[in-house]
Amino acid sequence: MAKTQQVELVIDIVWLIHIYISFVTAYIKEIDPINEWPKIASRYIRGAFFFDLLSTIPALIFIYGTKYNEPLEESEETLRMYTYIYALKGLRIYHYNYCRKIMNQLITVNENKLSKQSVGKLDYLSGIMFLMSFVIHYLACFWFWLGVNIDSGEDEIDTWIKYAIENALLSEEQKTDKTALYITSFYWVVTTLTTVGYGDIKGIHEYEYVYTMMVEFIGIAFFSFIMGSINNVLLIDSADSDIIESKLEKVDVWLVKLDNSRMSKSLPKILYDKIKLYIKESLTFDHKKLIEGYEFFDQLKPSVRYKLIRELFKDFFTDFGHIFVY
Repeated sequence: MAKTQQVELVIDIVWLIHIYISFVTAYIKEIDPINEWPKIASRYIRGAFFFDLLSTIPALIFIYGTKYNEPLEESEETLRMYTYIYALKGLRIYHYNYCRKIMNQLITVNENKLSKQSVGKLDYLSGIMFLMSFVIHYLACFWFWLGVNIDSGEDEIDTWIKYAIENALLSEEQKTDKTALYITSFYWVVTTLTTVGYGDIKGIHEYEYVYTMMVEFIGIAFFSFIMGSINNVLLIDSADSDIIESKLEKVDVWLVKLDNSRMSKSLPKILYDKIKLYIKESLTFDHKKLIEGYEFFDQLKPSVRYKLIRELFKDFFTDFGHIFVY
């Protein structure tokens, strides 16, 4: 396991840097940037802080600050402890939506090279693949955990790891090699989820039997969902998408007219993007409005309407604000 320790150290250090950056980085609330440090820190502490802390600090202490700081291949006890450390690292799934946003941004970078419909389909399919990778990873980690931790008593208990060694699917040296065991676990999950089930890697203990049945049922439901989603994406009628894009072009024209009506600077980009986002979501989820049409201003969220009015009539409120004070 020592061959992956340096990579894991780098990853954990990056997460430490992420924790620091999250404490000092401004964020957007509605359409206003929040720069006050107490508010930034409070928001992070109430959100992802404890997930990031528990998924990073124990691993660093365990690997580099305890008696286990030895070649990890030589200790089954260390391997068993490692499974609990990785269970804590699993808390990083809290950032799943953030990862999806990054993927979406990478896809939209190529929006000029692809049609907008193709970009939407690619984003949807990449999201499904990303979710599938997460599911397979966590199922594999728990299979790994079962194989290592069931065999923790004084009596010899057969597990899938012992079965694999006895049948020459794993060598004796790989018994405590977490990389080899993880890859084997990942392989088992894929073959079980897809209901292929070659039978070369299989459960021996009753707990492993129960988990195998659970994974099989998850596989039936999960891949049925994925196949249905892919079919919907590939066969979806493009008419609504064309109408939405046409409407959004009219929104751009409307916003440009609002800009031209002002003598001062143009609308803030954050407000501009928020307006387009709300209108696009309204068109997407309300087919009646999509077909019949509506006033753009009426569809905005009240807080966004207020911000838009304040921006459009900023000078007026500055000069005559006393009239509205009572």
